[in-house]
Amino acid sequence: MLVIETVNDEKLSVIEHSSCVFHEALKIGKDRIHVHNPGALDYDLVKIPNDKYRSQYSLHRWRDERFFYEYETYDENNLSLIYLPFLHRYNTVVIETAGEYSVVLARLFLLHTDAVIYYLDKRMEWFIDENDRFRYVEKEDSFPDCDVLRINKSENVEIMDRQFRSMGPIEAFQNVFFLQGTGIFDKEQIKYVDIIMDDKAGIGSILVNVSKFNQAFKSVGLRLVSRHEKLGRYPVEMLNDMFDYCLNINEANDNNTLSIPSVVPLITTWFVKQYIPEISKKILKDSFLESMKEYLEAIKRDRRVLGVLVRGTDYILVNGNNDRKMATAEMIIPIVDSWMKKYNYEVVFLATEDLDILNCFKEHFGHKMIVISQNRYSIKDMIGDKLLADIEKGEDEDNSILIDDTTNYVFALFILANCESFICSGLCNGYDLTVGINEGKFEHIGLFSKGEMIIQK
Repeated sequence: MLVIETVNDEKLSVIEHSSCVFHEALKIGKDRIHVHNPGALDYDLVKIPNDKYRSQYSLHRWRDERFFYEYETYDENNLSLIYLPFLHRYNTVVIETAGEYSVVLARLFLLHTDAVIYYLDKRMEWFIDENDRFRYVEKEDSFPDCDVLRINKSENVEIMDRQFRSMGPIEAFQNVFFLQGTGIFDKEQIKYVDIIMDDKAGIGSILVNVSKFNQAFKSVGLRLVSRHEKLGRYPVEMLNDMFDYCLNINEANDNNTLSIPSVVPLITTWFVKQYIPEISKKILKDSFLESMKEYLEAIKRDRRVLGVLVRGTDYILVNGNNDRKMATAEMIIPIVDSWMKKYNYEVVFLATEDLDILNCFKEHFGHKMIVISQNRYSIKDMIGDKLLADIEKGEDEDNSILIDDTTNYVFALFILANCESFICSGLCNGYDLTVGINEGKFEHIGLFSKGEMIIQK
C-alpha cells in the first residue's frame, strides 16, 4: 500500500500529481517517491508491504501464509473484477486518513453507490473533486451503526469481526479487489476455481469452507473444483468416500481454471464470510451414514443424552479475546449440571480434542459421561508457536492414522447432532457442522461466546 508522507530531503524520483499518481508510482517500483503537487503541498508516496499490517491472530494462525495480496497492479475500471456487492452494503462511509486504498475506495463508492463519504483528512481533496456526497468533517460525528463502514487509520484490527463495520484500508481494499489479487486478468475464459486449502485446517474447517467457497464463487459465475490429490492435508479419495461433494470435474484444465495457491487472503473477506455453511445430513455418503447410525445406537442405548462440545488447545492459544474465544470446562460444567436436572438427561456425551478438558469432565461426571476414542492433547503439548496441526503433521504421513482420526471426529459430531440437546463452548466449525447435521431437531441449544452464554433456547 502506498501511504502519503511529508516530503523528505532525499534525492528521489519525482512524478507529477494526477488522478493516476498511484499507478505511476507502482510502475516505478521504488519504496519512496516524491510527488510534485501544484496548487497544494508536495508529498511523498511510501510503499509499505501489506502484510506488515497483519493482526497478531493471523500471524499466529497462518504464520507461513500470505494474508494480504500486494496489488502491485490493479484496474479499478474493470467492474467484472471488482466485488461491488461489498460496496453496496453501506449507506455511509467514514474515512480517517488519505492514502492509496482509501482514495481508490472513495472514488468507487462515489461512482457506483449512493453512499455519502465523510472524510477527516483534508488531503483527500487532492485526489477527489468536489461532490455533494463527499463531505469533510473535523472530527467523527455520531453516525448510526447500521450500514456504516469506518475505514480507520490503524491496520491492526480484529479480523474475526463478522460485522465488517470497522477496518483498515488494506482490509477494505481486499474485500473489493480480491479477484484481481488471485491473479485473474480475463474472467471471460475462467469457468472453474481450484483452491488449495490451509494444511493446518482440521476436517471441520475443510467441510465448512468448501460449502462457503462453493456458494461464494457460484455468486460470481465460477465453480469450485479440486485438481489435486489432497484438499488441505486430507486425501481427496478419503473425502469422496465420506462426503457427498463433487469436486472432480474432468473438463477443468489450465486454460479455464483459476488456481488459487492459498485461500488465506480470501477466508476472512465478506465475499466468503457472508455465507452460512450449507450443512445437513446430505453431505454424508449413504454408506458412511449407515455405519455411523449403527455406532450411534450402540452409544445411546435409548438414553436421553446431552451433547457437549468443548474446544481447547489451539482455540485457547490463538483466539485471545475475539468472538471465537472458548468457554472453559469450569464455566460449562455448572450449565451442564443444570440442564441435566432441568430436562432429565441421563448422560453427557463429551466431544473434545483437549485431554485436560476430558479429565476435568471425567472427574465431575464419572460414569454419567460417555466419550469415543480420539487422539487428545494437553495445552502443555503446545510448546512455543506449535499448533495442534503441527503436532498432527507427522501422523499425516500414515494415511491409516489420518483416516481413523478423521472418522472418529466425524462420528463424534454425528453423535452430538443426534443428542437431545447441545451445548458448545464457543463459535467453531464443529458447532456449525453439528447444528447443520441435526437439521433443527435439538430440544435446546446453548452456545458460549467469550465465556458468556449468547444462545440458550
